[in-house]
Amino acid sequence: MQPVIRTSRAVTGGPIASLIRPPGTLPEKKFLETCLKCDQCIRVCPTNVIQPAFFEAGLEGFWTPVLKFHNRREGQGFCQYECTACSQTCPTGALRSITMDEKTGRGKFKDNPLKIAAAFIDRGRCLPWAMDRPCQVCEEVCPVSPKAIVVKPLAAVDSLAGRDDIKQPYIKPDLCIGCGICQAKCPVTALAAIRVQPSGESRSAESTFLLKTTTPAWDSTFP
Repeated sequence: MQPVIRTSRAVTGGPIASLIRPPGTLPEKKFLETCLKCDQCIRVCPTNVIQPAFFEAGLEGFWTPVLKFHNRREGQGFCQYECTACSQTCPTGALRSITMDEKTGRGKFKDNPLKIAAAFIDRGRCLPWAMDRPCQVCEEVCPVSPKAIVVKPLAAVDSLAGRDDIKQPYIKPDLCIGCGICQAKCPVTALAAIRVQPSGESRSAESTFLLKTTTPAWDSTFP
């Protein structure tokens, strides 16, 4: 049955920040036509990051699965790197079956890993950027190899100049798959200093970055 009313901007107007779908999700229009809202993908998710949508996906997307990264309890709130359970469970193919190689960017997918979102650093809340305080949690927990988050020593000019334990994080958008563990583990409470959004997701051309990624000059200092 086709939805009578379509109100989701994601169907006709591009991505919205609160609408991040599980790995393997079909393009939004096709997904909404296929998903039964059966909750099977929600039930098998080991980290409980898959939750039912309310109205962020429009009326026709009510109760369809979305990733909600704001759940920051221990061991929850991120898409587990070595997991494809949701895509293997979906009975209709609304979440197409994906392999571990595709999910993690291995083998033939080395240069084209599956992306469900992308992480962005809020420099106004990030401890090294905003407060000159040492923190490398996001870089340490990033599971991809090579890491999608790298750090660069702070060029401090204030009273903390000369400290070599302060390093500022940067995102490598070509490597980030949007798993959200950096957001889940960020020590900044209330609102994490690094957050994922559906920009760059593989399933939709509407979500690609407007500019081609180029290697910044500082990147040459990292292996």
